Amino acid sequence: MGSPLSETHDPAATGLLTPNVTLPQFCMGVLSSTLHLLGDCSLEVLVKVCELLHWLMQLVEECISPALWTKQSPLARETAATLLTVIHEAGALLLSLKEARDQQDLSLCRQKHVCVSLLLTRLLGTVLLPDQTSSLFPNNSRIVLSTILTDLPLIDVCKDIPETVGKYLAAMDGQAYETYMQCLSICSAIKKCCQFLMEFQQRSGRESLMLQLASDSLPCLPYHQHPLFVKYCVELSSDVCRESHPVASLVIDSRRLLLQLMSFCKVEVQLSAYQACLEITENSLHVNHAAEP
Repeated sequence: MGSPLSETHDPAATGLLTPNVTLPQFCMGVLSSTLHLLGDCSLEVLVKVCELLHWLMQLVEECISPALWTKQSPLARETAATLLTVIHEAGALLLSLKEARDQQDLSLCRQKHVCVSLLLTRLLGTVLLPDQTSSLFPNNSRIVLSTILTDLPLIDVCKDIPETVGKYLAAMDGQAYETYMQCLSICSAIKKCCQFLMEFQQRSGRESLMLQLASDSLPCLPYHQHPLFVKYCVELSSDVCRESHPVASLVIDSRRLLLQLMSFCKVEVQLSAYQACLEITENSLHVNHAAEP
């Protein structure tokens, strides 16, 4: 009866079992096979696949570095070519998961999407320098990088992704990176605006926090319906200044916020601020029509 190895017909599997295979070759072979498994696995298998990828990346970090791309030996060239293929496969899998439309597998696809995004982020940071990206990657790779960078729920949890992946996008397409940073700033401001509105409506009494949130929200004003936000800002500034024992630093911050609103680049915001101030003045004086709008 022959040994189990003699009955293996898969050349790739046989190659991984040969004694003379190098550690980088082993890692690339297992990584490629794991990506193929990841695309079709169930939730139960996905947990094991993620665990395998974690340990596999630890091996990759030990045996592969960005210096690989400058080496001229046949083994280094073969490993580099295989590595590019693996990165391409991971990017293709990420885009296919993003376009998944099967509602029954939506949750599973999302978990796989996160897994591949984290894998690519870690893999790129380990084996490639940003200035090597343009010469080694095709132009359509920026779509993959942009997909990772625009995954806001993931970025909220993994704060290092914008800095890590952003360097590679900047090296490939500086204009796309600049646009991304602008969008990221606006999205962050919109999030702060929502937090401010919730804090103010709950009357939490945390004036310092609300003033900071309001100030951080200003960049997003041109992109949403602003009158309610402006009204709350003016009311907050008024409340801070009318305290029986006002805090000097909060008074300064509230006045700065009010001046920023009244000198905002968008005229509609300025008018909303003046109108809110006028309403507070009318209420304080108990008069109506103190001035024509």
